[in-house]
Amino acid sequence: MLRGILLSLLLLCGITGMAQTEYTVIHYTTENGLPSNGIKGIAFDTTTGYLWIGSEAGIIRFNGTQFKVYNNQNTMGLASDRLDFMQQSVDGYIYARDQVLNWFRIEKNKPIYIPKKINSYKQSELEYLNLFLKNEAIKKIINKRESHDSYYTRFIMIGDTACLMQYIENKLCYVSTNTKTFTLLGSDKDAYSIFKIDSKIFAWTEKKSICLYDTEKQQFNPISIKNVAGDVIPVDIIKYQLIGGDEYSPPLLFNGKNVWSLSYKNNTIEARKICSDFPIQTMVRSVCVDPRNNMIFVSTSSKGLVVLKPKQVRPVKNETAVNQIRNSHYSQIVIDSNTILTNNGVLIGDKTNKKTPIPLGEIFYATIFNVKDSLLLFMRSNNTENEKSKINIYNYKTNELKAYKKIETREVFAAYYDNDTIYINTTNGMGYMEGDSIHYLYKITYPNIQDNKMFAMEKVGPGLFWVATCEGLIQYDVYKKTRRTILQFPGICIRNIKRIDNDIYIGTYGKGFYMYRNNKLQSMPLDKNNYLAFAHCFMPDNMGFIWISTNRGLFKASKTDLQIAFDQKTPSLYYHYLGKEDGMGITEMNGGCT
Repeated sequence: MLRGILLSLLLLCGITGMAQTEYTVIHYTTENGLPSNGIKGIAFDTTTGYLWIGSEAGIIRFNGTQFKVYNNQNTMGLASDRLDFMQQSVDGYIYARDQVLNWFRIEKNKPIYIPKKINSYKQSELEYLNLFLKNEAIKKIINKRESHDSYYTRFIMIGDTACLMQYIENKLCYVSTNTKTFTLLGSDKDAYSIFKIDSKIFAWTEKKSICLYDTEKQQFNPISIKNVAGDVIPVDIIKYQLIGGDEYSPPLLFNGKNVWSLSYKNNTIEARKICSDFPIQTMVRSVCVDPRNNMIFVSTSSKGLVVLKPKQVRPVKNETAVNQIRNSHYSQIVIDSNTILTNNGVLIGDKTNKKTPIPLGEIFYATIFNVKDSLLLFMRSNNTENEKSKINIYNYKTNELKAYKKIETREVFAAYYDNDTIYINTTNGMGYMEGDSIHYLYKITYPNIQDNKMFAMEKVGPGLFWVATCEGLIQYDVYKKTRRTILQFPGICIRNIKRIDNDIYIGTYGKGFYMYRNNKLQSMPLDKNNYLAFAHCFMPDNMGFIWISTNRGLFKASKTDLQIAFDQKTPSLYYHYLGKEDGMGITEMNGGCT
């Protein structure tokens, strides 16, 4: 059965790198669970998958859905809940410091106090130097200086013998073990913010320029930033923020609602827009990345945590539609891997400017069936108001389209091909195609017009067919010419039935979904929000997963997990959910899929 996804064709997108990825925004504040909007730093632990947040309400651990707070009530050594900063060192450890200058390291999924006698910022900066700069020779040069009046914010190594060191005032120094010198770059009035793209070192200056650092001449040379179209971006340090660019964070350019990722080639920095709905009037403090899922975490000084999540779904619509033209679709025909023809006669996808090779002629209705290897069964009317709809068959091999005028039904029907026979279930009953008509094996008159809607049909045994209808799940025995109800919920339709290997999945409109396996029929565990109570379509992929569309988004589950849950009658099951945060404009998907 081919019934279309409501409102748009959804294409599942693979994550192929930040430069090619578009992101959606999830904004966490004190309104939706974040303990504090003031964030001093963030770091992602790749070994555990936790994000660590240094905030004004303590040290926070985030697992993607919940925040765990470590404060002075439950954490030894934490004298102040107001953190000074949080940062990840070059060897991968995550450190934090409170405003009383107590140091902590993240170990075994919690902050551990590091006992040290630190009574001043000068001593604390020396400790920062020891933790975040691992080159002992360079540390000796820095420590020989007479004073530590300023503290450091970043070190970028240049090979094994030199580094650039940035102060809090954005002053920049060059330290070399070869010459054993500590040199201020530029004048006292110059300010730099250094960052890396791959192995190249750059600086963002208050003179509204981006410069590439020449490691041989020890100087910065201005270069331009261009977008993917080749247009120069007029970077203004007042309107733009450039954050990140170290071992654990990519360089990102922020301006209003827009965020760009940066890459370098041909003496130019290329900026590719990855987000256009970032929260406005936000001072960004730091960024870090979950490299496994390509998620970007952005901390702000007073507006909480912003998560940029890769879009995994690409909605494709009829962009030329206006208010008078329907832009929701219940059925579709695949033209190629990225283009479909909808039941409204609209081509959607990558080849919308091309004429469809399937000459259907008119708008068709909500159910379509492929049978044998070359026949397409669908239904349409002859535009006569009181005339019943006719079943049509298109032959892909001969390119012939034929209307079977003697086969009348309403807007829906069900079909199944078995042993050179096309079985049809219509509003008049169950039978098989014979010539230009249906030979009915079982005829029925529905007292309620709503009960005679059918959506799909599957063979479950020799001569046994199940039909998903609004009357219930109906079984027909074509040998005995009998009919009985297998599953029924008053007022609730059975929306789909789909065989996947040896199992059969049944979706309902409000009572969840069922599996028929090893001659047993039983209900399956739902998701925690019960969105799967309205299960419309089941589609397997070649990776061992089954996709299920609902009224509230799209779910993916392991086929093996589903079978184990059935066999062991487990009460819960992991479902991966895709919704608005993954790129869907709307999550109502009460059609079918292809």
